[in-house]
Amino acid sequence: TVRIVEPLLWRRPGWVRVELDVAGSANSVLIPVAPREVAESVIARVLPGVTVPRDPARVPRRARWCLPLWWRGHRLAVTGTVFAARSGLLRRRLSLVPHAKVQSVRLTQGPWERRWGLADIHVDTGADKTVTARLRGAEEAARLLAEQAERSRTGRRDALPDRWMTTG
Repeated sequence: TVRIVEPLLWRRPGWVRVELDVAGSANSVLIPVAPREVAESVIARVLPGVTVPRDPARVPRRARWCLPLWWRGHRLAVTGTVFAARSGLLRRRLSLVPHAKVQSVRLTQGPWERRWGLADIHVDTGADKTVTARLRGAEEAARLLAEQAERSRTGRRDALPDRWMTTG
């Protein structure tokens, strides 16, 4: 998983921090601070073929009843290469999970979410981390769950070996 972190005070100058979750590694900081364009070029090198989604989809307006203050901070984008979930208003985190690295996918729905027709999609990675797309419409979540399971299967089948850390 690659994560782009944008604290509130860093947004105006366009700075971000990039974190990388690797199984068995305690250090997750890939780039401590950099302009967003530089960070995206490094991400493209670490995850070949991946571009950072520009406009993740918002959650339904009825989600405000589940998270009154923070519902607008949750977004989701699914591209041909990654599952991208954004969370946070004051400290935005955009997590990018390549489809080939997804270990499992599940849908959860508590009683309050069920009341408002919402559900969460959890994507588990090999680095023992979970990326969650919160507060999606229940029908959309069920569809995304099935689609992501298929993308993960085909992504693992078609994936090339990880060679981004080698020279050459």
